[in-house]
Amino acid sequence: MEQQRAAIVKRMPLTQRMEELLSVVRESKEISFADLALKMNMDISDLRSMLSIMTKRTNMVERFRIHRVGWIRYVEPGQTSSPF
Repeated sequence: MEQQRAAIVKRMPLTQRMEELLSVVRESKEISFADLALKMNMDISDLRSMLSIMTKRTNMVERFRIHRVGWIRYVEPGQTSSPF
């Protein structure tokens, strides 16, 4: 049942706001959550919520941490994500 749910979520399109976020991340390659939240004019907690949903719908972004600070990077289609 959980696999079916995940497959359905994966097929759902990104919202307009998610597309905007993806565009900013694509241009930046890598960006901290704080900087991205500023560029998107949203709170970090709202950004985290959106990223949580977004990473279930697409594999074009990857979240990671550097010195306990949240970052996100754009992953080119077909490119495997970093093991770090």
